[in-house]
Amino acid sequence: MTIDVSPLKRAIVWFADCRPDAPWWMRLLKPGYRHCGVLIEDVRFDMESGVEVWAGINPRICGTEVDVWLTPSIDLLFSWFKHPQHGAATSMIVTRVAPAQPERPYPWFPCTCVEQVKRLLGIRGWFIWTPWQLYRRISDAD
Repeated sequence: MTIDVSPLKRAIVWFADCRPDAPWWMRLLKPGYRHCGVLIEDVRFDMESGVEVWAGINPRICGTEVDVWLTPSIDLLFSWFKHPQHGAATSMIVTRVAPAQPERPYPWFPCTCVEQVKRLLGIRGWFIWTPWQLYRRISDAD
């Protein structure tokens, strides 16, 4: 087994529309960009079997879901998340996780899906409040 210890892990940020039973105020957000989550690459990668390990974080109003995904290909993750039966992600971006800066604490913000994804990726910006703004920030940075 070979372990990849690259300093910057890959992350897949996904964006989706809200569920029909979502709070009314989510419908005020841009269609297709009303919710977001992230998959973060684990440093473990088995060269023999070709399996990648990803941690999936889905911050929801009722609690944050954390899953472990094992996949032979990043393309399979894309197809899984874009399938209508599994959430129908409207957009997905591959980016990198910034290294932690323990000497710089984050300011207080409401615990939204956007704020949780920002903190997981190391993105700072008090002006990023909605999934659409986060998408624009990540797509402009890449």
